[in-house]
Amino acid sequence: MNDTISHLPENIQDAINSHVSAKQIFIEKKSAYQAVLAKVEKHRKTAQAARSEAEQAGASWRELLRKNDGALTKEINALRQKETDSNALAEEFDKIAVEAEAIVKQHGQAAYDAFVEHNKAHNLAISLYDEMTAQTAIAELLALPQAKTLAWHLSHIKQHNLNKVVEMYGRDATAQGQKDYLNTATQQTASFLLGLFEGVIKDLPVSDGYDDVRQELILEPLSPINGSQFKPKTATQLHLERFNSQQAG
Repeated sequence: MNDTISHLPENIQDAINSHVSAKQIFIEKKSAYQAVLAKVEKHRKTAQAARSEAEQAGASWRELLRKNDGALTKEINALRQKETDSNALAEEFDKIAVEAEAIVKQHGQAAYDAFVEHNKAHNLAISLYDEMTAQTAIAELLALPQAKTLAWHLSHIKQHNLNKVVEMYGRDATAQGQKDYLNTATQQTASFLLGLFEGVIKDLPVSDGYDDVRQELILEPLSPINGSQFKPKTATQLHLERFNSQQAG
């Protein structure tokens, strides 16, 4: 098979285009979420730093007050003021962080919803493309002269398997019994055929695809977004919430 396929059926190309578009939208939404999340973290750190400064200033002026036998000095008053100002600053940055957290939830929900659409588009694109390439590969393999030889052997193996099934369970003259026997023989033959490819499968390199197009069809990870916070609640979860609310009331 060629590494690239220059002309794709319209439905597959449309699916790939939708995947690319949905992926880009999700990446943008996730970036926006991460940016707001970083701001919240920054505000929290600023609040903590101000709180630490207030604690240090408070400890310092209390120590100086005792050393001075309770006499107030400019230094003590300045430290007292710094403690007050720093505590006020920490409180304000905590409020800013809380306000920003509401925006984080909004961006997180938007990013999660975009991921859901991206995931749908990705699954459709890879399923259509994989089906097409598999059918193409099978057609190319079946066109080889060796395919007839393999088909001949598989036909005899299937008949051998069917004879073994009949020998094991006895003859069943009913239509359903014959159908069940044939299904069992077919499954055994399919397992044999898959076994022929096990060596090839085992030696396949670890990669995201088998050609350039497939390798581009990558699902952008949801992380660091916690999907459990944003996915719709199940009927069971909603029922439990109503039940707990009634019990609490």
